[in-house]
This record gives sequence, structure tokens and C-alpha cells, in this order.
Amino acid sequence: MLATILFALLATNAMASLIAYEPYNYTLATAPTFVSGTPTQTTGGGFSSGYNGGGLTTVAGLTYSGLSTAYNALKQTAAYSGENLSSPVSSGTVYISYVFNMSGNPGGNKVGLEMNTGGNGMFVGVTTPVTGTTGKLGVNQQSGYNDSFANTWESSTANITYGSTYFIVVKLTGTGSGWTGSIWVNPTANTSSEPAPDGTFTMPQFTISACSIVNPAGAGGNFLFDELRLGTTWAEAVTYTVPAPSAPTGLAATAGGNSVVLNWTAAAGSPVSYNVKRSTTSGSGYVTVSPAGAVTDTSFTNSVVGGVTYYYVVSAVNSGGESADSSEVSAAPTLVAPDAPTGLAASASDGQVVLSWAGGIASSGYNVKRSTTSGAEVTIATSGATSYTDFTVANGTTYYYAVSATNSVGESANSAEVTASPVAYQPVYESFNYGLGSFATGTASTANGLTGNWTVGNGTIIAGLTYIGLPVSHNAIATTGNTNIEGSGNLFTYKLGALYKLTSNGNLYVNYALSQLPPGSTSSFGAYSLSSSTSSASNPSMEPQKSKTLEAGTKWEFFNQNLLLTAALFRTDVYNEVYENDDGTYSQIGKKRVQGVELSATGKITRDWDVTAAYTHQKTDIVVGAATAQDGSSTLPYAPENALSLWSSYRMPMGLTVGGGARYVGIVKRQTKLATTPDHIPAYWVYDAMASYKVSKNWDLQFNVYNLFDKHYITAINYLGYRYTPGLERSARVTVNYHF
Repeated sequence: MLATILFALLATNAMASLIAYEPYNYTLATAPTFVSGTPTQTTGGGFSSGYNGGGLTTVAGLTYSGLSTAYNALKQTAAYSGENLSSPVSSGTVYISYVFNMSGNPGGNKVGLEMNTGGNGMFVGVTTPVTGTTGKLGVNQQSGYNDSFANTWESSTANITYGSTYFIVVKLTGTGSGWTGSIWVNPTANTSSEPAPDGTFTMPQFTISACSIVNPAGAGGNFLFDELRLGTTWAEAVTYTVPAPSAPTGLAATAGGNSVVLNWTAAAGSPVSYNVKRSTTSGSGYVTVSPAGAVTDTSFTNSVVGGVTYYYVVSAVNSGGESADSSEVSAAPTLVAPDAPTGLAASASDGQVVLSWAGGIASSGYNVKRSTTSGAEVTIATSGATSYTDFTVANGTTYYYAVSATNSVGESANSAEVTASPVAYQPVYESFNYGLGSFATGTASTANGLTGNWTVGNGTIIAGLTYIGLPVSHNAIATTGNTNIEGSGNLFTYKLGALYKLTSNGNLYVNYALSQLPPGSTSSFGAYSLSSSTSSASNPSMEPQKSKTLEAGTKWEFFNQNLLLTAALFRTDVYNEVYENDDGTYSQIGKKRVQGVELSATGKITRDWDVTAAYTHQKTDIVVGAATAQDGSSTLPYAPENALSLWSSYRMPMGLTVGGGARYVGIVKRQTKLATTPDHIPAYWVYDAMASYKVSKNWDLQFNVYNLFDKHYITAINYLGYRYTPGLERSARVTVNYHF
């Protein structure tokens, strides 16, 4: 009886890539447990269910010069084990390679590799012992697990020494009625060209659905098998790695106005692209300035700011990696007027036009130009950024805009011209000036600012309502047939905590909390309101919104309990968010998550030195649901990733106390609503300072300066991006305090 280890091979006949790879990444000194499904340790895929017949264990991996190897090997001493094939191969060209080592003389038994389906296929291995320490490698047919057929090929001399490691490659090419084959014993690994084989053979037609290690009843002693590969090319079978190209030569740089033109000689080694690198320091600090994979010829023009000496090197790239850098060259381009801006766009709204454009290198500022006549723009403002909002426009007028770039040398030509026509928001007034009685769908609207016809469910025109001081006219509308929306139930919220005191001044703690909000409690402006809409979280048929919070942290006291240091990790998951499915229906599978770390220090470092510091880093994510941030990311809007506050004060002997601090808030993204307005609030630092003087036991004076360096920043932005709340400008306050 033949003991086998069976390995699955997933293949597509015309697949120009590695078909399957088994690196034997199993735990040493154990037998692999083959179960239904791809083994988790398999890195190459292509494997399905299997079985273990015993006599199998995992040992240290075999190696072969030049062959890429990994992990461990299998040792088969008796019985059989294996994995079944999921997709058979019956045509095309297949290369099978493996590494083996057999320690004993198999006698009259055959030890090696089978490729078959249901026992019908072929055998490759030691077929004939020559001496007690050597044997011959051969190939023969297999039918019904019977491999006693005469060899179709066998080495003419003893070419296998027991106890030595061998690398075998077999090539099979389907002819439609059978297979033609070639075999190599210990070929050179990591080569791209297929050498002449050590032997050739033919086989009747069969389907390759399994590979089996054959060691009948341990006849071959300890039979080690490793690095089973199946591919469609020689390079895949022998793990050929394309070498990285040579470094480019002949690099030359020609300086121009705000530009440097580079040329070089093509590198040896078949590069597919080049990386152009630049620095302002000779020999170091290079940064790649060419787009990845974009430079495929031997020249590149780099736009730069003139008046500076630049240093360049170039490297070559192919699938094998990146070459060393070329020799360095330098160039000192001349500073000239910048190129004209590109991509000018204008967005008009009530009383304003928002402009944006793409600036070029060497631009230090921009002239914004406007006219009511095409081609006659004159400068109305300057900008240091690539955007500008024009508030000096009249609604109903068409304006023409252009932008030019400037630097210390001069001004560029104008950009392409764009137009914009701001329009006042149309006021709307509906007086319900319709005849008393029933109100039908299709009735033309008489309102100011509205057009079209009414769509009416259940409505009636009645006598108008009045309110003291409010001018009223005409009638009113009354709706009938309203349905009361209601729901009832009980919700439980709770919080659990545990604290472990490590030492007299330090502890660990963990908190877990669950909160639930009933439908309607998350309505706008804090109002409790139910909805009959199937897409609203306020529909009483919806499940309550749940928030689960887990926090773990530590607290430590130092300097006789005068200084408290804390650190905490936290995560909050919000469940039952309303989510629109692909078919237009709604379900509560939406989920949001906020997680991060909090650090703080509060107290006294010395008797006179006070400090307060707090830092929060948080990552927000819409785990399930549509993105709501204007930039399209899955992060939650209005939640900065980083926030930091620092404050420190020191009391001097003469009664004077001085202090200072800083506040930092990271980028705050805006909600998705309007693409033509800013999508975020920029990050900012703000610094404050104070001084106080104790006049007497009961009186002291204090002087505070807020926003010490008069930083211009934004603290909030509305969801449309049209309105924002500016940060407090530099300001000061003097306070007289009386204590009693």
C-alpha cells in the first residue's frame, strides 16, 4: 500500500501566474490538521479539504542554493496524509517543482511524487536502487494507484544519494490526447531561461487533481518534502527574481527660468520607469519629485523656484526593484515671473462670488481681476492663497474674472477667464389666497417665490388665522386625517466600573457603560419629535440608538499628592444608525465608532509651580454607513483628531504670578452638503498669557492676554460652509479680585 500526502492545486488553464504554493508553515514537531477549507497557514492558496493518515510531522525546512524558501518541511515515515484539489488541470502547460531528502534505501519500493486523479496519473521519484546509498530517478505511469508500469524515463546512472537534498522540476504540456513532459534534477534556481532538460517523456491523458508524496510503509526512511510549487512558467518554478536595473549614467542638468531640464542615458536591466530625486543639499536629503511610474523615457523637466541651486540624482525601476542612484548633478535656474494660474473656477451665491485656482511653483501671491466686460479685467484684490471670496458684487450682474501670479521678478499672464452671476435669495411668502373649501391637487400656487402646482393629501382652505402685531391676509389651510404617532417601552442604561489599587499612589481602572436613546430623542435643536418616515431614526418602530463605551486607564499621584497624572484608552460604538440599503429600503445596521487616548497632568510640580496639561487623540469612523464628511472620507465631521491644552503658572516671592499656555485643535471636517465651499476648518495654535499681583491679603490684580500673537482662526463652520465663527482676536482683560 502506498502512503501518500495529497496537496490541492487550484489552477486555471490559461493562468499566467503561480498556480499554487505550499510553504509548510505548520508548527514544528506536530502533524498538520487538514480540515475542509483552505489551510490557514497556506500562503499561496489553491488548496481545499484534506486528510491525515498518520506518520506525518513537521520538521525544519529544507534549503537549496538560489531557491526562495520559507518556513518548515513535512516528514513522512509511514501511512499517508493530504489535501484534495479544488480545480483540476487537464490542459495547457504546468511546471511542478519541489525539494526532497530521503534518508534510507527504498529497496524495491518507489519513493517520490505522484500527480493524479483517483489514482490515475504519473509518478516521479526514486524508481531503482543502485547501491545501499544511491538510486536512480525515474518517471512512470500510474493507474488505479498502481505504479508498477515500466519507466517511461529513468536516469542512466545513479543520480540520487540518500541523505542529500534535491531540487526537482517537472514540466507537463497537454496535447489534447496526452501529456509531453520534461524533467530537471538539481537545475540552477533563480534563472529566467529554461535550460535543456535531463530527460523527456510522454504520458497518457489524465487530469492533474492532486500531488502525493509516496513513501510506502517508511521504505525510504525519513522522507522529507518541501517547497511544493505549481506555476505556468519556468521562472515561477525556480523562483526567479528579476534583478533591479543598473544605475542610470550620463545625467546632465540644464538650468532655465524656474525650471531644470534633466537628461540621462538609459540604464541597463530593462527599467520600466525612472525616479527623479532633488535636494538643496549636495549628497543628502533627496526627495523624489517625479510621479511614481510616470517617467518612462530618459528626460524630465522639473519646475522649481529660481534663484536656488538644486542637486539631482536619478534611479531606475523595474519589477525587481530600484537601482542605486546615479551620479549627482546640480543646476541653478534663474528666477523669472511665474506661469499663469490654471483651473480658475467661480461659484456665485447671494452677494458673493467664491474663486479658486491652481497656483504654480515660484508664485508668491496672486492678483484677482474683475470686470463686467469680457477681456477687460482689472485688479480688485491680492491674495496669498489660491482662493478668494469677492463680497463687493451686485446681485443680477454678470462678472468676468481672471487671476495672475506674482513674485519678486514680475507678474504672469492672466489665467483663463471665468464668469459668475450672483443672485439674491428669493423671499417666499404664502398667504393661502385660495377659495374657501376643499383644496385639490393641481391647484396653481399664488405664493411669492414659489411656482408650480400644489400636491394635496387631505387639506381644506378655512378662514385665516391672526396674531397680534403680525400682518395677516386671506385664508389658512387645515389638514385632516392626521395619524397620531406614538410608542412606549422601557430602556435601561447602566455603568459598571472596577478599580485596582496598585500602590499607595497609583491605581488601574476600567469602566463600561451602555446608554440608549429612544426614537425621536435625536431630532434637531434638542426637540423630542417622532416621525412616520421609514428612513428616519425618529420613527417609533425603530430600535433605540445604543452607545457602548469602554474605558481603561490609570491614575498616579506624585509630590505628596500635589500632582495627578492620568492616562486612558477609550472606545465608543454607536449602533442602530439608519442605513439605506442598495434596494432603497432602510435598516438599522449603521455603526459609528470613536476611539482614542487621553493624557492629563494637573497640580503642582513645586509649591509655587502649577501645571495643567491635557491631550486627546481620537480616531473616528463610520464603520457601516455612507460617508458624511465633505471630503468623502469615513471620518465623522466636526470631530478633530487631535486636541491639546497646556497651562503653567509660577508664583514669585514678591507676590507676582506669571503664567502662559497654548491651545491646539486639529483639522475639523465639515458635513457633506455643498462641494463649492470649504470642506474643513484648518488646524490652529493659540497662545495665552497672564500676570497677577497680590496687593494684600484680600486684594489682587490680574492681567490676561488672549490670543497673544493675534492668530486668525476659525472655531466653527456651518454644515453648508457659508457661515463660520471666527476665533477671538487678540484681547486683554484686567481684573480686580477681592477675597473674603
